Amino acid sequence: KWGWAQAPVLWKDLVIVAPMGKEVGVVALDARSGEERWRTKAVGTSHSTPVLLELRGTTQVLFLSQGRLSAFDPAS
Repeated sequence: KWGWAQAPVLWKDLVIVAPMGKEVGVVALDARSGEERWRTKAVGTSHSTPVLLELRGTTQVLFLSQGRLSAFDPAS
């Protein structure tokens, strides 16, 4: 019924995307090789794009899905 349309997010040497599979939510890939650097557990469905935000001096990846907001360290 509705498709998914998200934008990749570049941070340092990473490309951060949200494939939202049954076992994965947000993934960081090496921008040069495409190798996976880290992944999160499933976070539910969403039409959102991951967003980088600095809060009190700490950079975080924020992702909104199914009425919940998740925050991740973009480095790990």
